[in-house]
Amino acid sequence: MLTKLKNFSFLTNDLAFKKVFSPEDILTDFFCSFLEYLNISDNIKFKSIISQKYLESSNKHSKAFFSDIVGVDSLGNIIFLEMYSNTFNLRYYNKSLSYLCRLFNNQIKPGDYKYEDMHKVIGINLINSPFTNNKSIVNKYTFKNNITSKTELPSNLIIYNIRLDKVRNMVYNNTNKRFIKWLKLINSKSIEEMEKYAKGDKIMENSIRVLKEWNEERDKDAVERYYGEKMLEVKEEGIEQGLEQGSQNRALEIAKQMLKDSLPIKSISKYTGLSLKEINSLK
Repeated sequence: MLTKLKNFSFLTNDLAFKKVFSPEDILTDFFCSFLEYLNISDNIKFKSIISQKYLESSNKHSKAFFSDIVGVDSLGNIIFLEMYSNTFNLRYYNKSLSYLCRLFNNQIKPGDYKYEDMHKVIGINLINSPFTNNKSIVNKYTFKNNITSKTELPSNLIIYNIRLDKVRNMVYNNTNKRFIKWLKLINSKSIEEMEKYAKGDKIMENSIRVLKEWNEERDKDAVERYYGEKMLEVKEEGIEQGLEQGSQNRALEIAKQMLKDSLPIKSISKYTGLSLKEINSLK
């Protein structure tokens, strides 16, 4: 049945997260709220955003990799975001660290030795579980001196783990910072809950619109694949058995279901091979 194809994905789904946070205004607002939460006053603007693409090093021996969202800010710093819906463990930490190191390394081309000009790379992982002793909402990982326990060198490589599970039971009010509001919205399990946090906020309301449109488009693709496969079965059966009338009847049955599911008549004709007149007669 068609209803089995419909499964609304919220923002803890990595593909949904990738789609919603790719637009520059949404990504910028989220990241600036994150900096505000950390009491960092930088006014970030992204000059480029790469999502849903493989990022390859100029070094042909370097393995390509897939990341949720990668942005380059106006200062040249590189920021990537990853959504981890599964339990975050050492494997995923190493994965995040490998992304961090590759993005740092990819700033230098073979034969170029301007290491002093390399920019920061900041990895932000949204996770739904504890990892080591990260008890805070935001947990920072960087290089430290083992003897003094101080960060004595510039923090050019930084990983932040953001624990979504820590905000799940928090009550959002006007005294909370905007970053917490974003996390509550990301953690929402229904459109109604998302709309509660986004009410009156144009950027957050826009993020819900993008999420709805992406789910609708994904459903449309799934519907077309589903019915395309069903009609292929009908055609193959008709060819094998020579039962033209039987195939015609099955095509009509599928067309009725497609009408019930509100598919456009032209799409129905495309997949069933029925004429527009035949389809209209089924209404």
